[in-house]
Amino acid sequence: MPTSVLPFPIHDHFDDQPALRFHVYDLRCTLVREFLHEVSSDLVSEPDDREMYRAMRLVHRMNGHEVPRNFALLFFSDAPDRIFPGARIDVVRFQDDAGGDVFEEHIFRGPLHRQVRDCLGYLGNLVGQSVRKHPDRPEASTWSAYPLGAIEEALVNALHHRDYRSSEPTKVYLYPTEMTVSSYPGPVAGLKLEDFTTGRRIPQVPARNRRIGELLKELKLAETRSTGVPKIFRAMRDNGSPEPRFEFDEGRTYFTVVLPIHPDSVA
Repeated sequence: MPTSVLPFPIHDHFDDQPALRFHVYDLRCTLVREFLHEVSSDLVSEPDDREMYRAMRLVHRMNGHEVPRNFALLFFSDAPDRIFPGARIDVVRFQDDAGGDVFEEHIFRGPLHRQVRDCLGYLGNLVGQSVRKHPDRPEASTWSAYPLGAIEEALVNALHHRDYRSSEPTKVYLYPTEMTVSSYPGPVAGLKLEDFTTGRRIPQVPARNRRIGELLKELKLAETRSTGVPKIFRAMRDNGSPEPRFEFDEGRTYFTVVLPIHPDSVA
């Protein structure tokens, strides 16, 4: 399999563009059938792999042959980051602030939905759950350093809405007092920083990756209804955590979700 892609035709959605330098054989039928089985699709019984690909619109016919679309390679190839170098998640734990030493580092690769699940499993084990008993009442207080619901929404949104032409990976950084989830570049035109504040409705701007969103929705990892940001606010509030923050620069070169640690979890 080639290690890079240059260039693609210009279409409305990059994830739906044909990957001209790749072949249908770069798709793994076993990954496609696993997906179809998970979403309970009758298409899983289709005996012809090519017909299955066509029915799912994973391939594009041109010049007498078929090539895979970008989103198909992201979900159904063995090593998407060999094709799109930014298609991975880097998780880094720092001992102190941003200028401190790295305590631990993990890189999550593979099909996009597996990256999400593997990374969430790792982060879920890290944040855990704390319990505090009270002398004046039978109910105990429970909280997590970071609520898994907020982490999941931030991570899925990062992979859904980033641009896979960028070689920068999605980054999850854990500091002593906060977790950040960053993707590249920043949000599409039409979104302003004030849209990412509590109580605001996210404007219905065109999605950057329509087909990626469709597959994540099928896997029940995303809703594609602009509900991710309100869910992050709600999960943080229900956990007793400070409000999340959302950051991007004027040039929209990055987008970062900042999740402050629960105050009772600070060492």
